[in-house]
Amino acid sequence: MKSKVVMPPPGDFQKEDVYLRKRWRRVQYMANIFWTRWKREYLQTLQARTKWNQPKRSIEIGDIVLIKDENTARNDWPMARVVNVSQDSKGLVRSATLKLSFSTQERPIDKLVLLMENDETLDAQNIK
Repeated sequence: MKSKVVMPPPGDFQKEDVYLRKRWRRVQYMANIFWTRWKREYLQTLQARTKWNQPKRSIEIGDIVLIKDENTARNDWPMARVVNVSQDSKGLVRSATLKLSFSTQERPIDKLVLLMENDETLDAQNIK
């Protein structure tokens, strides 16, 4: 039976290298904490989560939205333009078809955060 000889990796490692690795891990840990808090706290303030007791503006065609996805890496949240909306029998918007840079997806509106309203909607409000 042969046994493997464990050799240290090539190169001259100093104590500073170990410190840099620990510091890199600490920076990555802090970045993960920041993005987790950003998703839970700030992103929730952009998306109103109330019952639909009163009529309010919903997502419309032409709006720019941020797509919420738990599996997306930090700082990699895709933005999209709303191409079409699907309404239920009461006329409330329940899902939207989105145009991303290279594809089209359909998502429920609870996974979308409105970033910018359609320009035509803003122009109509300014005229009134």
